[in-house]
Amino acid sequence: MPAVAVVPSMQYERAFIAMLDDFDAYDPYNTEIYAPARNDFGAYVRSLNDEEAGINLPVGFVPCTHRWLVSDSGQVVGVARLRHSIDTPFLAKDG
Repeated sequence: MPAVAVVPSMQYERAFIAMLDDFDAYDPYNTEIYAPARNDFGAYVRSLNDEEAGINLPVGFVPCTHRWLVSDSGQVVGVARLRHSIDTPFLAKDG
C-alpha cells in the first residue's frame, strides 16, 4: 500500500477521524494528543500548521513539521512528526 506524505488540511477530515477511530480501538492510551481534532478539526489543522511555522507554541515546545501519510485510496494511515530542534530539557533527554 503506497502512501504519500501530505500537509495537514481540511481535505482529509473524514479520513483523519477514521484513523482516530481505529487508533482509539487499538491504542486508547495514546490518543489524547489527537483529542483536539475531534472537537474542532479546523482549529486542530491550524494548530499543526502554526506549530510548523513556530507560531503560538506552548511554553517548552519547539517548532515541528507534521505530515499525514495518505494511501492511494485516500485513507490516513499514519502521522509523521519532525521536530526542528531538541533544545529543550525534555526533548534532549526523552524526545
